[in-house]
Amino acid sequence: MKTSGDILYTKREKMGFDLAQVSRKLKIHEKYLHALEEGDYTVFDSKVIARGFLIKYSDFLDLDTDKVLAFWRRDFAVETKSVPYSKNKFSSTVFTPKTILGIVLASFLIIFLVFGYIQYSKIKEPPYLNINSPEDGISVDDGIVFLKGDTSEDVELSLNDREIKVSNTGEFSENLYLSPGVNKFTLRAINSFGVENTRTFTVYNNFTKADQIGNKESKNILKVVATGEEPVFIEVKNKETSLFKGFLLSKATKTFNGDNLSIYTDTVEFVDLFYNDTLVDKGETAFGVFVKQF
Repeated sequence: MKTSGDILYTKREKMGFDLAQVSRKLKIHEKYLHALEEGDYTVFDSKVIARGFLIKYSDFLDLDTDKVLAFWRRDFAVETKSVPYSKNKFSSTVFTPKTILGIVLASFLIIFLVFGYIQYSKIKEPPYLNINSPEDGISVDDGIVFLKGDTSEDVELSLNDREIKVSNTGEFSENLYLSPGVNKFTLRAINSFGVENTRTFTVYNNFTKADQIGNKESKNILKVVATGEEPVFIEVKNKETSLFKGFLLSKATKTFNGDNLSIYTDTVEFVDLFYNDTLVDKGETAFGVFVKQF
C-alpha cells in the first residue's frame, strides 16, 4: 500500500537530494524528515507539528500537497492505532554539542556543591572526645584519680582551662590530684576551625577515713554531719588556721579538735553540728548561711 512517506522518498530520490541536503535547506532536523518518509510519527510532539513539517517538505519537493496530506491522514490514523502516540517530550530531544556541554557543566556544578556541603559539614562537626576514666560521679578515698581518654588529632585540649598534652594518635592521660569533697572538671577539645566539644565529670574525694582533724590534744571537739542527699560545703578553722575547706559528702562525718574552732557553711539546713557531744542550736539563718565561733 502506497504511503505518504513513499511519495516523499520517491520524489526526493528522483530530484537527487539526500536527507542532509534537504535538512539544511528546510532547517528541519534529519530525524524528522526520515520519520515522515518512514511513517514514524512517535518522534513528533504533536500531530500539528508533524503536519506542518509534511507540508513544508511537500512544497520543497514540488508535490501536490493536498494529495500528500490525504495519504498522510490515512497513514497517521493507521500508525496511531497500532502504536500509541508518545507524549514524552524527551523522546524528541536533540543532543547537540552545546546541550552535552551544558549537561557536563551542570554535573560538575552538582558534584562541587555536594562536595562543598560534605566539607562544610565536617568543618562544623565538633571534634571527637571520649573519656575512658574516671567515671562521672565516682567516689575515691586516696585523693588522686587517673584521667585517660582519646580525641581527634590536631586539637587543643584543656582541663579546667589548663592545657593537656595529646599524643599523635589523639590519646591523653594524666593524674588528677583532688581537693577534699566535690571536684568538678570540664574537658574541652577545640579543632583548627574553632569548633569545640566538651565533657564534664565530677569526682568525690571522701576524706571521712580521717577520724579527727586538728590538735588532738585539745579536749574541744566539733563533729560535723552531712544529713542531706547532696554534698555540702563547710570551712572549719582553729584560730586563723584552716583545718578543712571543701565539700562533705552525703551522710559523711568529720571531727575537728581545737581550742578556738569556728565553722562556716552555706547549707546549714543539711548539716548537724555537735560540740563536745552536744547538739548545736543553729537558730535562725538567712539563705542557709551559718557562721559560729566556739
